[in-house]
Amino acid sequence: MTSLAGRGILIDVLSHKGGELPVGYEITRADIESALKAQKTSVKEGDIVLLHTDVVPGYYELSDPIERASYVIEPQAGIGMDVEGWIADHRIAAMAADNIALEVLPNPDSAKTLEIHGALLRDLGVYMGEIWRLEELAADCREDGHYEFFLAAQPLNVPGAVDAPLNPIAIK
Repeated sequence: MTSLAGRGILIDVLSHKGGELPVGYEITRADIESALKAQKTSVKEGDIVLLHTDVVPGYYELSDPIERASYVIEPQAGIGMDVEGWIADHRIAAMAADNIALEVLPNPDSAKTLEIHGALLRDLGVYMGEIWRLEELAADCREDGHYEFFLAAQPLNVPGAVDAPLNPIAIK
């Protein structure tokens, strides 16, 4: 399993859209581009992009495993399919978000559940991260106006695994 380290960029879609994303909101390429423009931030090839959506805090507030399992399948904000082209155009290394699946749930096309997972992992070779806690980082970025940082994310060593929990840290 590979460690992930490099230039990180936070895209604060939540703040850009007024501080609240409707349940099941599909984040579009236009949303990402306009948030970056408002932040005066640009994405470069090889960047690790983090999306702030504010979905995760509700997940972590639940202690009952049954409630957490239900929360995971409820509609939530995430990226839509048109973001795949933006990711490919910018040749980013990884994308993570503070939501359950990175992509919008449910997919607007019910026949294509988790379609973005395949597009990013299989077709583009882009690493994905889910359920990241980004509240403190987003607040710090808003406070100083700098949305760029060094990001290191080391996975738990699980021999033979293709996926593992990470211990990410952003250094500004």
